[in-house]
Amino acid sequence: MTADPVPLSGRQPRAVRTALAVLEEVVAAGPGVTAKELSTALRLPPLPS
Repeated sequence: MTADPVPLSGRQPRAVRTALAVLEEVVAAGPGVTAKELSTALRLPPLPS
């Protein structure tokens, strides 16, 4: 199943950069890293409750 590529909107490049930064941090931190540790290391804002 192959989907046609969707062009990036104005906001998506930032989302892609953020996702790649998270992946890089996961690799650097190694197995067992928690979401809280990742968000602290990347200075990501907490999700609203």
